[in-house]
Amino acid sequence: MQYSISQNETVSKAMSSSLSSLESAAKYLSQADKDQFFKIKREMEASNASRASIEERLHAFIWQVIEADDDDEDESENEE
Repeated sequence: MQYSISQNETVSKAMSSSLSSLESAAKYLSQADKDQFFKIKREMEASNASRASIEERLHAFIWQVIEADDDDEDESENEE
């Protein structure tokens, strides 16, 4: 017995796990950033955005937060 998974199923599973990974990463955000993350997700889902575009936007948001935190750390080191 052979099982074959179509390319669409594979892509769908990968995107599903990618969204799950992004949601897991959101657990480590500040409460304000976490609220913004899920607001973006809800708004994009409500507008029927594609799963790929939702993931892309949420991924970009998390990186914005990370880069902003890095900038804050750099500024505090320069003040010392």
